[in-house]
Amino acid sequence: MEAEVYDNLNLQDNCLVRSCLSKFGAEKEYVKFSGYVVKFYGPFSVNKFLQWLRMGTRVLLITNAALYNLKGDNFDCHRRLPLSKISSIIRCYLRQQFIIKVKREKARSYLSEEVSVICDSIRFAQAVKCHAACPITYKKKKELNNFVLRMAKHTLNRINAKEDKTRKKIVIDNVDGVSERVETMDADSVIAEYLRRVQGPSEANGVGVSRSKLLH
Repeated sequence: MEAEVYDNLNLQDNCLVRSCLSKFGAEKEYVKFSGYVVKFYGPFSVNKFLQWLRMGTRVLLITNAALYNLKGDNFDCHRRLPLSKISSIIRCYLRQQFIIKVKREKARSYLSEEVSVICDSIRFAQAVKCHAACPITYKKKKELNNFVLRMAKHTLNRINAKEDKTRKKIVIDNVDGVSERVETMDADSVIAEYLRRVQGPSEANGVGVSRSKLLH
């Protein structure tokens, strides 16, 4: 049984994408899904902790062999993730956010209006390629936020301890690409800023960025 193909960006016959895919071995790869997503840079690296408040638009490409993050008009491969490395997917019941957990690597957090199609495409391709599909766990919005924020707080507390400082200044890029300097004393204040940026206007005390704005 063949899964339906959701090649929204018509990348199967795109010469730039074909050239990109040809670099990764002899196996011919076929597009199962292509589309735009908003990617969160997860708080999993001390050296890159500033990135976790940033969001960027990516082209998500799913083939019969791997998941790709592509960047730019030339569809440059930013990261390739073999399907065999995807251990599970965490989804939110009511929101478009989902997290792809990866074996022995950092997780990937995304927003997409096509989250159901993406998850189905990953699992079907994985079942064919690896003879087993990864499980999907559904969490409430608060639980999913807490999953991300626990890792954020752990990372930032490590930084606080390592630097042995009670105050520091960090640069946060908001979703409009405008940089602003935010002074923070501890991890909690940075986490509050994260919530302010990723939650909708009806949340986080009425301050936030709308879902539609995140996706455009």
